[in-house]
Amino acid sequence: MLSKRGKPKLQSVRAQGNLVVLQPPQEGDSVFDIDGEKAFSDRARFIINYEVDAFWQQVRLAALVLGVFIFLLYRVWPMWMRTGIWWVSVTFLIVFFGFIVLRHSLFSVLWVFGVELWLIPGFWEDIYWPLYSLDFSPTKDVYLRIVFAVILIFGGY
Repeated sequence: MLSKRGKPKLQSVRAQGNLVVLQPPQEGDSVFDIDGEKAFSDRARFIINYEVDAFWQQVRLAALVLGVFIFLLYRVWPMWMRTGIWWVSVTFLIVFFGFIVLRHSLFSVLWVFGVELWLIPGFWEDIYWPLYSLDFSPTKDVYLRIVFAVILIFGGY
């Protein structure tokens, strides 16, 4: 349910026995506004009802059903399509793991010299911005850096 300003309305949820009743906040209840102006009431819980446009919801549902149906018919695909999917999958895995190895190798080598460089620092959280994180800390973990440099040098032989 949306308010007149286009923001979701907040409703109070009160438990009555085994029943959960959804009702508007009552007089005297402190309501948490979207802007964060007020605090939650200790007597109630709040949920946000957000209605999505029905057309796009139906388009997404149709695409999901069609995609599942297509992949269930994998056995009747022509051989060129199966081969194409195999090449796309293998290429994706090579690029993905190659990027991970490059990312960690670059960090490890530069870390020995006191530079902490991460390419796409939020990679595992699916956050792709900023593209890199650079920090200089030459005095931190000096002994560990020396040990790691010796391992890198003698590990190459």
